[in-house]
Amino acid sequence: MIEIWDLEKEEQVIVEVNAHHIPIGDSAAKLTRFIGTMVRMSDFAPLSYTTWPQLPARKKNEMWEMIKEKFQFKTLDGKEVIDGEAFKCINVWALENMSTKWRSWKNELKSEYFDETMTPHEMSSKVDDSRVDKDQFISIAKYWLTDEAKEQSTKNKENCSKSKEPHCTGTKSFPRVIHEM
Repeated sequence: MIEIWDLEKEEQVIVEVNAHHIPIGDSAAKLTRFIGTMVRMSDFAPLSYTTWPQLPARKKNEMWEMIKEKFQFKTLDGKEVIDGEAFKCINVWALENMSTKWRSWKNELKSEYFDETMTPHEMSSKVDDSRVDKDQFISIAKYWLTDEAKEQSTKNKENCSKSKEPHCTGTKSFPRVIHEM
């Protein structure tokens, strides 16, 4: 992933999009991994917000601008997608991907470091991940200790247990699988 962060200003990774304007192919995997690294950076996607809709639009726009700086989108026939409806669809896809990865990141941190018997400051002292801003972690840990968060967590666990069809293609999205068929 470092190679994408270190691209020169004029260099971009070419990402093909299908007829529905969803990234496909190997470079789509690079894009999704890049999004994953970006949402784990406290400057781009602070942990202190409890839900994706609460994250300020300017933060989401900063991430979208970074994607546009590092990636170029082309249709399967090689035409560059630079604006219009197709570009809006790619933006929506990217924002949904960011949201999912940001939520997963917070879940990973909660699974690793959250302990109901500790204070938020005590929990933050256990965090040994350099990507985590301690103040942001304290803020979200305070939220996790609230009754509201506990109720939401219980509800989410129940809903997750109802899932009958697990995703079983690994990191490969269904559009990528379909494209390769």
